[in-house]
Amino acid sequence: MKSDPLLSELNSQQQEAVKTTDGAILIIAGPGSGKTRVITHKIAYLIQKGVNPETILALTFTDKAASEMLDRVNELATTYSDLLITTFHSFCKGLIQENILDLRLNADLKIIDDTAQLVWFIKNIDSFGLSHIKVGYQPVTLVDEIRKTISKFKDEFISPERLEKYISKTKSQELSDVEAERLFALRDILKAYKAYEAYKEKSNAIDFGDMLTKIYELLKTKPLILKKYQNKFKYILVDEFQDTNFIQLQIVRLLAGEHNNITIVGDDDQSIYRFRGAYLTNIAKFREFYPKRKEIFVEQNYRCSKKILSVSNKLIANKPDRVTKKIFTENGEGNPVTVTECKNEEDQAAYILKEINKLGADNDYRDIAILTRRKKDAQPIMNLLQKHRIPFVFVSNSDFFREPIIKDILAYIRTAADPVDADVEVTRILQRDAFAIKPAEISKFTRYAYYNKISIFEAFEKLNKIDVDQSKFLYVYGKINELIKLKTKLRLSEIVYKILFELDFYKHEVSLKNERNIALLNQFYKFTGDYYNLFGNDEITDFVDYIQYASNFDFAEEYDATNNAVQIMTIH
Repeated sequence: MKSDPLLSELNSQQQEAVKTTDGAILIIAGPGSGKTRVITHKIAYLIQKGVNPETILALTFTDKAASEMLDRVNELATTYSDLLITTFHSFCKGLIQENILDLRLNADLKIIDDTAQLVWFIKNIDSFGLSHIKVGYQPVTLVDEIRKTISKFKDEFISPERLEKYISKTKSQELSDVEAERLFALRDILKAYKAYEAYKEKSNAIDFGDMLTKIYELLKTKPLILKKYQNKFKYILVDEFQDTNFIQLQIVRLLAGEHNNITIVGDDDQSIYRFRGAYLTNIAKFREFYPKRKEIFVEQNYRCSKKILSVSNKLIANKPDRVTKKIFTENGEGNPVTVTECKNEEDQAAYILKEINKLGADNDYRDIAILTRRKKDAQPIMNLLQKHRIPFVFVSNSDFFREPIIKDILAYIRTAADPVDADVEVTRILQRDAFAIKPAEISKFTRYAYYNKISIFEAFEKLNKIDVDQSKFLYVYGKINELIKLKTKLRLSEIVYKILFELDFYKHEVSLKNERNIALLNQFYKFTGDYYNLFGNDEITDFVDYIQYASNFDFAEEYDATNNAVQIMTIH
């Protein structure tokens, strides 16, 4: 019998997982066992067997993962209609747009991202009437914790009304000091929660948590709408199921209710979103919801050597309440796992440098990764790598607005908003490499302004009295003046576009092949668009105020490193 080429490259466990298509299926796939390969081959296998691609829904957690899955499926099977492989949030956003009237939302719905949430909370924290939680001198940290707590409530479908009922019920009980303290804190969080929900309703806005809660409520309360989607999606597949939270589990369970053709792929040992509210009992809950499920274990590891796998198996065996797996590999023994005790941070950094130099002889730098608990722990290592000119990139949340290239952009924006009160910003613009102005001439220029008690911007009008390269300073003056004149004529996004493209930010970074700075420029442009979409405000002064608030918070850096550099990142 001729073998199926779609299955021939899979091992026996993977083949079973792919060929088992109907009913509830739980695939426990260990680390490095080809989880994504299983789910993409399974989709291709369904299409090959005659299932209409439009009836297949595959859900994952990141846009990148969804895109890669779609590319792989398209390589394996020819599809002539829409195949929906997407993230949970994108899927729910699409359903919101399709059911905007039933959800009683306006068509021009705005999406609030994490940064906008944090800015709103810190601007309004004094209006919440907090009576127990003290704001103190660290409102940024407090605001972040309040936002995270509210986000977790949404993950568990706890509305302000449900929280208020819980507080009313609990306060009548006899409580210990610790329990009473917790209840007082919850009452303050409820105040912030209510104010936040009222703001969103007034602004016709929703956040990422609302995308899930609104669709869950819609499917739960509108049987005809639920039936429509149950009929549409006859096969549902969920990748990285261990990272789903309570409400995501409920959504896929509702959607699968008509046909119960639901496949989940996951591994409880690899829950990377635990700190973001991943619902750790979801695999156990799935077993409870689907007692007649088919369970398939995919346990062959393709990524690690035998020695690494042996160590990891021994370590993970100590994790409580885990699904027991027998992970094995046919790879070679490999090098022993080395555990090195260092005297201090500097000694550790020196050891890592020595190992990188050894590995760098036969490997690209991009193949080397350093994991740390916090960015602070990585600083001595980064300092030493920089000193020895070893390229590296720190992939994590970054002080986005403190990045040099972002500071340069902000210098133009703030100067355009208020040139007379922008001495620091104008000086920074003059120092840009693209203008090639000598530091000594910049010093002469700024000293003239200081001794004549005028702003640095006003000193441009006195250039004929200052011994500097007139043409270079006049060129910078012309660029700044052009922005000042256009700030009331152009939309905010157009002004930012002009800064990025016509002031040679992109051109300069592309010429240097600086991929990280290019990614930062893209992220700032997106940040501008998100601000405008949410507030619809073209006033540059208001944008400057918003940036001032936003700069208090770390940004998740949108950087996919492709350059040859050592990758340093926190474990999370």
